[in-house]
Amino acid sequence: MRHRAPATELTPPFDGSAAAARQFLHAFGSGSDHFPQTENVKSEPATVHRVLSMIMAYAMKDGRLAVNPAAGVSLPRVREPEKRYLTERPVAELADAVGEEYRLIVLFLAYTGLR
Repeated sequence: MRHRAPATELTPPFDGSAAAARQFLHAFGSGSDHFPQTENVKSEPATVHRVLSMIMAYAMKDGRLAVNPAAGVSLPRVREPEKRYLTERPVAELADAVGEEYRLIVLFLAYTGLR
């Protein structure tokens, strides 16, 4: 069973400033102890920012905040994964493995770039 720290240990209180929103999002995107990286990390900071921004917008409508601290916060840079391509031998092995029925489709897709 995984140990979960109390919520007070995870993050300091959010003071509603743009600096606090920026710090939260950058900590989330960099894979700190509080926000470990997952397979879906590419989209997570943007998703968290969108949700945080919507919450702050609602607080503005409700009169609790004068400005949205999440507005204009730059998100951590997204690292694109290295693209991997099959060479001639793996393409041939794949075409052989799928059988005669799909061989032509695999070869067509591999060599025309239609993916």
